[in-house]
Amino acid sequence: MTVNIHTHKHGGGQQDARAQQNRGTQTDEQNHEVKRSLEAEITAGHVLQAGSGIGGSTCVIAPLITLALHQRSLLPLVTVSVYSKYYPAVYVFRVGLISCGVLYWLSGIMIRRQTEFWWLCLVMGVGLQGLSAVSPSENNSVHVAFAAIYFVGGATFLTGIAIEAYRACRSKMFHPLFKREVKPQHVFRVFWTVCVFCWCCVLGVILEVLGVFGKHSETQVAYFELSGLVCLIYSFWYIGSIVDA
Repeated sequence: MTVNIHTHKHGGGQQDARAQQNRGTQTDEQNHEVKRSLEAEITAGHVLQAGSGIGGSTCVIAPLITLALHQRSLLPLVTVSVYSKYYPAVYVFRVGLISCGVLYWLSGIMIRRQTEFWWLCLVMGVGLQGLSAVSPSENNSVHVAFAAIYFVGGATFLTGIAIEAYRACRSKMFHPLFKREVKPQHVFRVFWTVCVFCWCCVLGVILEVLGVFGKHSETQVAYFELSGLVCLIYSFWYIGSIVDA
């Protein structure tokens, strides 16, 4: 009788051990599925759109804080960074654009196998972080240099997207950068248009600084800056909806 009891206990212990092992295996499988699900959900497109959303919101919220606190009037129109150089708006401006720059870095790394122009996202990220970290009142030359890096890098990246779309049109084959349902012909037309517009804004700022349009005016620079900024933010949001990475 005693032997049977010990045998039963020993058999029950083995069953418990197997049950615990099965539960551990199921937990590992569930954790693996959750990890795979997260990897599948977070794409370069989502990161690009998040960066565009944060950057665009920052460029609206920071100047509104300055205007709401009556630290500066809306007119005459000036650049976003000038509106945002006052405290506490400068904190929002810096945190928002530095975060946007980090997201551009991440998106560039995520699409590095799909396009040779991925490194331009890193350039744009550096430009955004630099122009937000150094305000015009602190060192205007450094601020303008970083702003130039951002706008030239952005216009060049849009040109790169147009080139990739042109290659896809010429080869008539699936391009790894774009989703399968995306039409390369449409992407080509859109991005050649926006990249030409952005380059015109960059050229306009250069000509304005050189005095081609008369006496230098911060308002004239603001027109070109705001136009190029809206174009870049919209373009990167759109890129986020068509990339497959």
